[in-house]
Amino acid sequence: MSLTAQHREAPGPGTLWAAALGGAATVALALATPIGPLAALGAAILVLSALRPWWGVLTCVAVSLAMHADAMMAYRLTALGFSIYPPDAVGLATALGLGLSRVLGVSWGGAARLSRPLLLWLVYCYLMCGFALLRGLEPREVLADWRPFGHYAVALVIPAMLVSPARMRSLIWTLLVSSAFGSAYGIFHSLHNEQAKFYEINLGFARLTGGSEGVYAPMVCFGVAVLTLSRSRSLRAFAAAQLVLSGTATVLTYSRGAWLGTLAGLLVLGLVVMGRRPGRLLPVAFWVGVASVLVVKVLEWQGVPVVQGIVARGKETGGTRDIALLHRFVEYQTVWRAFLSNPVLGAGPGTLFHYFMPGMGWVSSSYTHNSFFYIAAKWGLLGLGLYLNFFVRFLWRAARAVRAERLDDRTVLLAGLLATVVALTGKSLSSWFLNIFHVSLWLGVMLGTLDALARPEPELPREIR
Repeated sequence: MSLTAQHREAPGPGTLWAAALGGAATVALALATPIGPLAALGAAILVLSALRPWWGVLTCVAVSLAMHADAMMAYRLTALGFSIYPPDAVGLATALGLGLSRVLGVSWGGAARLSRPLLLWLVYCYLMCGFALLRGLEPREVLADWRPFGHYAVALVIPAMLVSPARMRSLIWTLLVSSAFGSAYGIFHSLHNEQAKFYEINLGFARLTGGSEGVYAPMVCFGVAVLTLSRSRSLRAFAAAQLVLSGTATVLTYSRGAWLGTLAGLLVLGLVVMGRRPGRLLPVAFWVGVASVLVVKVLEWQGVPVVQGIVARGKETGGTRDIALLHRFVEYQTVWRAFLSNPVLGAGPGTLFHYFMPGMGWVSSSYTHNSFFYIAAKWGLLGLGLYLNFFVRFLWRAARAVRAERLDDRTVLLAGLLATVVALTGKSLSSWFLNIFHVSLWLGVMLGTLDALARPEPELPREIR
């Protein structure tokens, strides 16, 4: 590593005071409040951010992955009538840590410019939320629409942090470890849930509420990317374990969108691998198939009727019992009317969709089962255009960059996260996972990494060219 990179890694002279104050705050909060663990987590991340700012962001993505929906909903702070969940807490703590490191003179990465397309979308999004508050819309509903895109802002700081091979390797490990723990938590928690019944079958495992199924499937693609493209034996060994856990959770969500999204991501990844390391494709596919059969057999042995549940889920697709599909059709009609009422700027964040469902009555919802319909209805064609401007651009640049990349870890991150975001996008065509706060902090790190590593060569630090 060059002297320039070493200088970037060195903490500034004021960080010892920050560490001492942060450590004292961590102990005091943990002992003094019933919500001590969450407060201590925030204080600890503040310390990490001040000492090594990039570790604060990596901890953010680890927490947002590993805690998943059930744990997130169980731990929250309430202030001024608003709920603050773990992703909010770690995001705020990281922002404070970055600000503190700037004040104390800590150098936290080169002079990487901010992504203008992403910044333009965020400015528009925040201004629209401000106008919604001035219009007198319910503040809690406005902030609910704003929260996930507030988390997206973490993507702006990633390019200034991924400035060395060591940091890229750290990010790969962070994603694998946090995904493994998060998936293991979901499996353990759900296998002990005996009340979940779908299609008159006692599955014993049901999808976790919130954003869990939005995380499992994409991380399957990332695990396969590490197995096929990485030359590190330790990374590949851990990726094999992570893949078993995240793959099991993906299958057992019984979500058709998650399954189809996984296939879309794996298809993209397969095209990349065929052009890079075609000899690794068939062996990895074989062992993934063997592991899948073993997992199904073990779950069936434990009394979970996996095959029966998947068959029942497939039989109802498009039929008269497909309530989920009928629900979406009715919902999309309502969203379409909301869009037509103001197609340029949208109905605005904080507005609710009201529609009548046969057998359920009137339903009020903030979100819709399609992330792009949701953005178009609330932020209009202008907002959707700004969103797609950075979203598609990051994916396109990553697809182009991975073809000629020479560094092993950079190749893994570009290919793996390209497939990861494609998988999540596939799922988001029938859900809201591009704009739900359970996964938006994690998605911000994904997009920021694609932005950082897919930039033109002259804009990259010398160490990762």
